[in-house]
Amino acid sequence: MFCPRCGSQLPDGARFCSRCGSTLGGEKPVAPAPAPAQQPAGPKPRRRRVVAIVVAALAVLLAGGGAAWWFLLRPQPVWVVTNTGNAWNDSMSDGSEMIFANTTPYAYAVMLKACPDQMLFTQFGTTERVLGTDGVTRSLTVNGQAESLETDDHGNVVALVGRDDDVTATSYRVTYDDQGRPTRTDTLTGGALSGYVLYAYADDGSFVCDGYDESGSITQRRSVGADGVTDWVEVYDAGQVAERYEYEDGGLSSLISYGTGGVETGRRSYELERDDSGRVTAIVSSDGYWGAMARSVERFVLDDTTLATRVCLEYDENGNVARVYIPWEPAARDALIAVVGLIPNEDTIVDMRYEYQLVDNPTPLVRVLRRNLL
Repeated sequence: MFCPRCGSQLPDGARFCSRCGSTLGGEKPVAPAPAPAQQPAGPKPRRRRVVAIVVAALAVLLAGGGAAWWFLLRPQPVWVVTNTGNAWNDSMSDGSEMIFANTTPYAYAVMLKACPDQMLFTQFGTTERVLGTDGVTRSLTVNGQAESLETDDHGNVVALVGRDDDVTATSYRVTYDDQGRPTRTDTLTGGALSGYVLYAYADDGSFVCDGYDESGSITQRRSVGADGVTDWVEVYDAGQVAERYEYEDGGLSSLISYGTGGVETGRRSYELERDDSGRVTAIVSSDGYWGAMARSVERFVLDDTTLATRVCLEYDENGNVARVYIPWEPAARDALIAVVGLIPNEDTIVDMRYEYQLVDNPTPLVRVLRRNLL
């Protein structure tokens, strides 16, 4: 150690300087306090944020994944037709009923049906259905008369009991896949097979269904989109395609005719009139041609007079088709009056009205056949 006054070197622990006599301070220096133990460093702020984000993302994915799984796999609600009726049905005469009964070919203009055979028992007059929560018909009234229904093991209606005699009574036999969707429907008339439909499904819910007659010859092929609306229909004659109907939003947009060997012989386009929401409000034919079946009807009834050039639609507040009507062509209307003396309505050939019920938990069969118009 050294003297702070004179700088002389002194032995350690000396209390006085031997040279200048200065007192060096009598207390031993106090050792400095030990430094506190170093704690482990915590995560850096950026790392903490990343961890928090990952945890939150996992929580969202788990919750969202569960919600997505539920949304994709649960039955989506659908609107199912409950009541149908012709606006002027009560005033039909024999001659006009013949016209009404032969307007089926014009149904190809508004193709909202799912398949050739709907199994929903289209009836003349007013039809009222009471549906269960699954969309299956629980009771049916036609023109005020209650009908007895027969159901299969899946709870779906397959026959009207006691409506027809044993020879003409119509019933259905349905084969299902493991998801409860129809894979085949047989139409039985008087207990004998009179036709059948085969269904093939894609992963997105779209499907194709083929209709066959009792001999096994194909009569019709239909492609239905995942939204339940028909994309196209092919009509066959003697096992060969004769006509192909193509659709936009359920309205006929083009009609292609074929000859022997499937050679295209003609193509017609139809104008689709739309409202401000883009919904089809009318299908318009420039020449009144609606297909070979419609033409044969016109020749039989009114000597090749065109019945109509427009098929019109109106919608309810939920966007469902609430009305389908076919205005008369004046020449056809006047010709029919000359033949039968009276028609029930001078404005429309047919004027159908529809009411719907929203079904929250539809069966697979109801989902496939949910649209039932003309």
